[in-house]
Amino acid sequence: MSHPRKFMGSLAISLLLAAAAHAADFSVQPAGETTMMPDILADAADDPAFWLHPTDPARSFIIGTNKLTAANGGLYLYNLDGSQFDSVLGARMNNVDVRYNFTLTGQKVDLVAATDRTHGVIALYTVDAAARSLTPAGSIALDGLADPYGFAMYHSKQTNRHYAFVSDNDNDGTVRQYELFDAGGSVSGALVRQFNVGSTVEGIVADDELGYVYVAQEDVAIWKYGAAPAASATPADRTAVDFTTSGGGPLTADIEGLTLYYASSGAGYLIASSQGASTYFIYKREAGNDFVASFNIVANESAGIDLVTATDGIHVVNGNLGAVPGAYDWTAGLFIAHDDWNIFHTDTSPSGQNFKLVKWSDIATYAGTIPLTIDTTWDPRSIPEPATGPLLLALAAWPTLHRRRPLSLNT
Repeated sequence: MSHPRKFMGSLAISLLLAAAAHAADFSVQPAGETTMMPDILADAADDPAFWLHPTDPARSFIIGTNKLTAANGGLYLYNLDGSQFDSVLGARMNNVDVRYNFTLTGQKVDLVAATDRTHGVIALYTVDAAARSLTPAGSIALDGLADPYGFAMYHSKQTNRHYAFVSDNDNDGTVRQYELFDAGGSVSGALVRQFNVGSTVEGIVADDELGYVYVAQEDVAIWKYGAAPAASATPADRTAVDFTTSGGGPLTADIEGLTLYYASSGAGYLIASSQGASTYFIYKREAGNDFVASFNIVANESAGIDLVTATDGIHVVNGNLGAVPGAYDWTAGLFIAHDDWNIFHTDTSPSGQNFKLVKWSDIATYAGTIPLTIDTTWDPRSIPEPATGPLLLALAAWPTLHRRRPLSLNT
């Protein structure tokens, strides 16, 4: 949820951000930005995701959500230079995610899914790689959820099954987990787990390889749970990654977007948006999730790109996406951050929202400390064969055998 803000001049915003973000360990500049959302003076944009083309990285695209109205709400598709080339409109889409290798009518497809707040469903699409477009592929009704909110998908490397996590915009922090399956040519889902985090949750991200799901309880903490549907999700069975200032930690509420940088051998990073300070916190992906560093995104005045404020969703891409002279250079990966206020766009003042694009190499090679990992080898489409054995096979089969019956609810 973005912080509502009346229009302020660029100097006032710069001074506020300088005060709020002085504790960041380092700063980076955006190297690009997407086209603005159509709604001016409104909290419209929210969450980015990324679809990687299977053979030509230059034909990959960024996906951004618009949650404001059904008329302009939906999914917006952007080229790697930030220009918009397509959209799917008609619903207030809040959070979006992408997963690969889902089996639909016997074929492997790429899935894009988002929380649709207009219709109260998870909206699902397949990607047409040749056309670079999204094709509707079904929906999952979220009966009992007042306002579908946070969202993430999970592809288990242990069982090769796909799941979706969705939160409710409520005071209990309700999180549901659905198993996704082929329902005769469209994608549907069955509830397999539900638990309460304690208060409002939006940011969610799942670690497909290590089998965890991270949940951002906005005003309290980042929590780590087991991602398997049979994993217990009681407060005693979760691990705190970090806390907001109210809990004695460094994060300034709200804790919003979460994203994962995958590197070899289970290494990499968990990154969180500390919205109240317009700062991003980096933690190790390995066991323990040790804190690494924090950063903010300042203005790139020579390129006419403003600083980033009050970020909702974030996403990181660690692949080599190539470079186009004068347009972009994402050869070492890309970090995408929602920006709630475009103060440099004086043609329409006050201005709207978009997504800022930062070179991962600029984040990874910040001065004065040990550099972060740059690993462009991880393939999100890779699926190792699940381990075999009677117990593991039985666990893999359990969600299918019980697909029509949810687990007992944890509170």
